[in-house]
Amino acid sequence: MNNFDLYLLKQSKSKPGSDLTFSFYINQGLDLKKLEQKYTTTLFVMAQVSSKLEKVEDGMKYCGLCMLRQLEAKEYELKDWTKNALTLSEAYQSREHFSQGEYLLYAALHIIPQDSDQEEIRELRAMV
Repeated sequence: MNNFDLYLLKQSKSKPGSDLTFSFYINQGLDLKKLEQKYTTTLFVMAQVSSKLEKVEDGMKYCGLCMLRQLEAKEYELKDWTKNALTLSEAYQSREHFSQGEYLLYAALHIIPQDSDQEEIRELRAMV
């Protein structure tokens, strides 16, 4: 046990009914999935704030990290993710980072289902 754990144990023993709080802490009470989602949301907000403060390079970095985490967690809206990939690709290409822009275009094409003939899917493919 580290000092923080000992502190919590001492606090829980000193307060009636607080042993449930300590038990929650000890028994892995943190929801790691929600924590990861909140971090991804924080990256999204950081991208927005950086762009508003005209720190475009930082905004691009945070946006890319947010999109990567969304893909890894498989938690994204197809249409929104594709539009974000196109916008970020344009931003990279305007700064002459052509390979990064091209990579984002291929990533967008890759996540769009190839076997679907829905109108929305066809429109997304046409946008890319």
